[in-house]
Amino acid sequence: MYKESMDLVTLNQLRKVTREQLNNYPNRNLKAYIKLSAMSLLKRKNLVTKDSFFWPNGLLATSLEWGHRVDGNREDLRSLKKYYDNWIKKGIPLKNSDYAINGYSLVYLYNKTGHKKYLKPIELLINYLKSHQKTEVGSIPYRIGNPNHVLVDSLGMVCPFLCRYGNAFNDDSSINLAIDQLTNFVNYGMDKESGLPYHGYNLQSGTKLGIIGWGRAIGWQLIGLVDSLEYIPKSHEKYEYLCNAFKNIVQQVVKYQRQDGNFTWQITAKEGYIDTSSTSMISYAIRRGVMLKILPDSYFKNTNLALGALYKSTTNGVVQNCSAECRGVSMYPQTYGNYPWAQGPTTAFALLSIK
Repeated sequence: MYKESMDLVTLNQLRKVTREQLNNYPNRNLKAYIKLSAMSLLKRKNLVTKDSFFWPNGLLATSLEWGHRVDGNREDLRSLKKYYDNWIKKGIPLKNSDYAINGYSLVYLYNKTGHKKYLKPIELLINYLKSHQKTEVGSIPYRIGNPNHVLVDSLGMVCPFLCRYGNAFNDDSSINLAIDQLTNFVNYGMDKESGLPYHGYNLQSGTKLGIIGWGRAIGWQLIGLVDSLEYIPKSHEKYEYLCNAFKNIVQQVVKYQRQDGNFTWQITAKEGYIDTSSTSMISYAIRRGVMLKILPDSYFKNTNLALGALYKSTTNGVVQNCSAECRGVSMYPQTYGNYPWAQGPTTAFALLSIK
């Protein structure tokens, strides 16, 4: 039996934990600090540096934006302000394209507060992405060190921000840059037989990277598509193409949802470990698709089932059963616990359920 929404107590606990993580992650304990220090000596590279504005924090920020969008929660908005004010105070560190995920909720924060101080990081991110090295077809590589490796993660981190910015500031070039990322991955990063994404692709060598159907890869792609489609003009020549791509992927993905509502870390391996990051990210995107009238209401059955599964994996607002951080292409540690990439999307997804 599934729950069609999180109860208010659980929802408030989720939000509280997410607010705490946003402004504290990664909060390393002594054991972790000692381990990283030892690895730093072995690799002759500083691995101890705390990065509090990276993509995990950006995911948490997006979920708190939804907290304010849904019911005007002042604590959620206050946490967002604190987070971005600290980023500005630290000099707006920007090391790679992953940081663009922060721009998505930054545009929201600027629109809500009118504070011009948020324009600087927004413009820095836009200029960074536009001037970033690109592949021969215009895709942004995941890392400059591998200029031909395009990973699916970037779709969810980069494209929604580009489209939201383009819509808010009348900049068609930003929207078109996002559309290039999304269409290129549909063209070059998919498995033709299953209709599911690989982790990435290398167009120069003609190879696809990683495994087929990694759960978070699907989550990143679906979020990249649906949160971008909200801001792409329906008159755009690629709008229907991307809508159809989103619908086709969802149609294939739901075939692998387990009876208990979960998706696994690799969704085709239905008897493998359940993964709350896969479940929450995919379900968030599907629910958004229904809300935007891209998908029919019949998909509420899938998202309600997933919500019940996530409820069972949540204790005192802490979302468990999340797979650990991917260490690179084809490097998916089988370690499970609480991580921002399930905490944030689960919070956002639960908030959508009351909208």
